[in-house]
Amino acid sequence: MKLYIVSTSRADLGIYSSFFKNLCEENFLNEINLIISGPLLHDFSRRKYLIPERINLIKIPLSEVSTESPSGVIQYQTEIMKSFSHFFYSDINDNSLFLVLGDRFEMCALSLALVTLGKKLLHIHGGELSLGALDDKYRHVITQLADYHAVSCNKHKERILSMGAEHDRVIDIGSLSVADIKSESNILTLEELRDVTGLKFNKPVALLTLHPETCSLGKNEKYAKVLVDSLKSFTGEVLITGTNSDPDGLVILNILKSYQKNNSDRVSIKNNLGKLGYAKAMKMATFMIGNSSSGIIEAASLNLPVINIGSRQKGRETSSNVIHIPFDVYEISEAIKKVTQMKNEGIIFQNIYHKEHSIELFINFLKKIFNDGICREKKFHNIGSSVL
Repeated sequence: MKLYIVSTSRADLGIYSSFFKNLCEENFLNEINLIISGPLLHDFSRRKYLIPERINLIKIPLSEVSTESPSGVIQYQTEIMKSFSHFFYSDINDNSLFLVLGDRFEMCALSLALVTLGKKLLHIHGGELSLGALDDKYRHVITQLADYHAVSCNKHKERILSMGAEHDRVIDIGSLSVADIKSESNILTLEELRDVTGLKFNKPVALLTLHPETCSLGKNEKYAKVLVDSLKSFTGEVLITGTNSDPDGLVILNILKSYQKNNSDRVSIKNNLGKLGYAKAMKMATFMIGNSSSGIIEAASLNLPVINIGSRQKGRETSSNVIHIPFDVYEISEAIKKVTQMKNEGIIFQNIYHKEHSIELFINFLKKIFNDGICREKKFHNIGSSVL
């Protein structure tokens, strides 16, 4: 019995850390394989992403393709499908399962390739909404391609069931990334984070991540400039993490680099802090700002206030630590004051994505899948009627 975990970015790989550790303590699988591909290959290390030695690494290189435009994204998806098809074409072992996570265009392309080759998929984090990004459409495509589903809250389970999934193939496990976010082990120390970022962390700190709104291409330059203008009144430190590989990503990154250059004594840009660095940065931050899903899913578990700007994450279920505002200088400036006050008051937040024994639930679900037989035919379940 083989399990393949597929990762094409730091975002999806970082979610698996505690799951990897617990899974490797089980013995129901003959093989556990981690497939890494794309830009992730350039800075990958086992330590950086906490990958146990028991997990076999499979590296699938891709040709360099710019994804700064929609046509580039299409070329990159084509490259992914070709590479994965070539690698798995001769593998006819039906008793294997592929874990695919999230909503990225890379994951959508490789999922289509794997299904075409007859592989069985388990989709993690399906049923969610992010209406300001094309990721929303990619996510639902992956859901329909998948045979099994592990979702992050009950509302997402209901949504997937409404899309025709069978009840016994869908489980609510919460978010795997929340399972170990509070842990003080296996993260950077404050001194290490200072060395990596160049910041002192002796004043209020904004953790900033801004990704493109891919349903609003052409407007992202304006959005980035609005955010930078909003930060002029903020005198604390700003730690900026890299934008993703969506179209307009470089446009945003260049504006943020210019902002950092003009404020180099208190602003730092780090494209990839890794699991160890990012967890510590969240623990040290006064607030998060931008449009990262980590602010939606993980931050509440650290009682970290979040300013979610624009429509990229529109439709997502959120905890009470998240403030939603448009790209407007005045509203962002006022929100910064509000979240700073929230942090100073020490407000405790409940995370809707937290679920007790999340990893144990997921591993038991995997055991059941393998015990029942992965080759079992997938059926469509009409709401209010029998399975078709």
